Amino acid sequence: MQYHIFRYLDQFRDPLEMEGEVLKKRLRMSSVESEPKQPIYPDINYVENKKVLPAWIHSKLIKENSGSGRFFALWNNPID
Repeated sequence: MQYHIFRYLDQFRDPLEMEGEVLKKRLRMSSVESEPKQPIYPDINYVENKKVLPAWIHSKLIKENSGSGRFFALWNNPID
């Protein structure tokens, strides 16, 4: 249920602000030598994170690492 609430609230955020957050995260992860590597597993510590993190942060972590939704550009957009 929490997932739907935050997805609903993201509809009213400025799209440029949301894209800027993704771009800043991508630039923080990048290096001169190579592109950032997408994790094989979206949440390697799933059981621990499920217990410790709130549901909305945990779902955001999984979406970031899997590259779904607005985080698609995080892993599939080359930096030139």
